[in-house]
Amino acid sequence: MIDLTSDRVTSRLVSFAIFLIIPAYVLQLYMDRSLPFISTPSEDTDPASIELFNLPTSGALILGQTLEFPIQARVLNNESYPINGLPVIVAVDMIEYQQPEMSFCYDTIRQPASLKGERVRELCTVEAEGTSEVTDEDGIALFSSLRVVRGVPGTVRMVF
Repeated sequence: MIDLTSDRVTSRLVSFAIFLIIPAYVLQLYMDRSLPFISTPSEDTDPASIELFNLPTSGALILGQTLEFPIQARVLNNESYPINGLPVIVAVDMIEYQQPEMSFCYDTIRQPASLKGERVRELCTVEAEGTSEVTDEDGIALFSSLRVVRGVPGTVRMVF
């Protein structure tokens, strides 16, 4: 036979455990930082890292044209949160000339100032547009209008 009195007492003990002891235990875990609350984004706006996506492959940069897939730069702070509203600038420089007849660019451009050096520097210097963008709320700067408008065939270096 079932004892209704003992069943009711057991039922109350289970309810007490569920509604009081278990939440108190979970709260204790949060207070000890064993189980941290979800943290909120940091106000730290000092960039700690930059991740680059959609980097161009060899031959992808065509003089006067934007890239088919724009470069994306994601800027994060020390706590790995994205930084919103941060200007990101890319510097473009020629590091290797593709054609042997363009070797005069490399040799002359690094010489002390001279009339010949200035003429060659004007011809061989890489010039780009769309080199400055601002990060969005996800910390991503999208360089959709980046294009090289002046330069000779070769390998360029992009420094962010």
